[in-house]
Amino acid sequence: MTIIPFAEWRPDMPALSQWAREALNVVSAEESYVPLNALQAASANALGARAQGAAWFRGTDGGVKMFAGDATKLYLLSGTTWNDVGRTSGGAYALGGDGAWRFAQFGSLAIAANGIDAPQKFDLSVGTRWAALGGSPPIGTFITTVRDFVLMGKIGSAPQQIA
Repeated sequence: MTIIPFAEWRPDMPALSQWAREALNVVSAEESYVPLNALQAASANALGARAQGAAWFRGTDGGVKMFAGDATKLYLLSGTTWNDVGRTSGGAYALGGDGAWRFAQFGSLAIAANGIDAPQKFDLSVGTRWAALGGSPPIGTFITTVRDFVLMGKIGSAPQQIA
């Protein structure tokens, strides 16, 4: 007698099998994929120049803030308008054409680094402008948070250094 193997009976699961090799225009969901929403305009105006980094943050009060940066400014999306909220002292930022802004959150602070300028902070609760991060932090290209620490990488001319 020939035995035909059957998978377990799970009628409540999606119709994808273990042999699905490619999933286009979808995002992962619990044990399945769901259609990707259509693109939608988020702002009525453009940045002053080419975007060189962006991030969004959720503050301790639950409010969400979206930031973007170009070579000389940092912006905040307010409603549907990008507003310049860069530093008020120190002049324009000096990010090169191939550089990028990188962002991390530490508590109620958003921190931005670009490897050229001093790291910047924005208080997500009451902040209105970016300002230099206090103390004497290193100038790094990469930034992240690990538990209770903020780490910066590629410090100055030492690409392998982390501080």
